[in-house]
Amino acid sequence: MDAPVTKHHMGSPVILTKTLRIKQVNADHCIADEEYEIEANVPYRKIYFRNITMIDGMEPQELAAVYGLVPRTERFKVKKDDK
Repeated sequence: MDAPVTKHHMGSPVILTKTLRIKQVNADHCIADEEYEIEANVPYRKIYFRNITMIDGMEPQELAAVYGLVPRTERFKVKKDDK
């Protein structure tokens, strides 16, 4: 999953989009750590679901449509003429 993470660069906070690994899922947030991070002491982060931008390369709304959890998005509506 991709989500915004605050890092510090030269003493100033910088918001970056990072790939995270989920360790625990709760009602409105998950606990995750950074994937591909070389540092040994990478902290676990509390990420709220509303801040998640991508899941396995797909927007959350698109992924939910694939699994039938929400109505299909425009991407899935194909006209018969387009086939």
